[in-house]
Amino acid sequence: LIMKKEIQLKTINKNCFIYVRVSTTRQSDEGYSLDAQLKVCAEYAKKHGFSVKKIFREEGETATASDRPEFLEMIDRCEDGEVGAVVVYLTDRFARNKVDHHLIKDKLKKCGVELLSANQEMLNGNTPEAGLMDGIMASINEFYSQDNSRKTVKGMTQKFESGAYPGWAPQGYKHIVDEFTKKHGIEIDSDTAPLVKLAFELYATGSYSIFSLSVQLDALGLRGRKGKKLCEGSLQLLLTNPFYWGLMRWKEKEKIG
Repeated sequence: LIMKKEIQLKTINKNCFIYVRVSTTRQSDEGYSLDAQLKVCAEYAKKHGFSVKKIFREEGETATASDRPEFLEMIDRCEDGEVGAVVVYLTDRFARNKVDHHLIKDKLKKCGVELLSANQEMLNGNTPEAGLMDGIMASINEFYSQDNSRKTVKGMTQKFESGAYPGWAPQGYKHIVDEFTKKHGIEIDSDTAPLVKLAFELYATGSYSIFSLSVQLDALGLRGRKGKKLCEGSLQLLLTNPFYWGLMRWKEKEKIG
């Protein structure tokens, strides 16, 4: 006879952080949206008597822990002793690399902070069984991430070979999705394309340095991908990017698109 017994959490500090993350739009469509994750995590925290001190939301961020600003801020605040637990929807929201998972979880443990998965209660607690299952799930999360990356690279390679560009749209272009075929593509961005064209025309006069041109373009409203000033290095890359005359380069391959 196997009796189901609810895990009793022994955390003394009953404050917690909630951490939610999606890395792609597709994850939101599949029920992994930030709000959906947050709802489950908040219900779990309430059920176990935790007071939510802060919610850390990360959208469109990589699975690599060291690259996520909200995640890094949360870990820093955990070290300050603000909370006794971090609640996540699933442990793959926390990390998809088993080394990162164990190192950061151990770091939290030394600070008196438990990692709690709202949808995987068998991983929570300090029992040998929970530790075993946690290690297994960390390995599964890493496998899924690596397998997904392999499939993504394969799909991007096929896209490139068919004549479509698989990378980020350069300045002056934007990504689109065909309404009927749902295929992704790139087209001219009517807002930024005139400024990119102007950048080439002004630089070709020989009257502008990269620095003075970047200042001029910033004044006209041409910004980088995150809305920041187009720095000299980025402008140099723009002016030497062969994409603007039709040559696509991707993973050491070249092809006229």
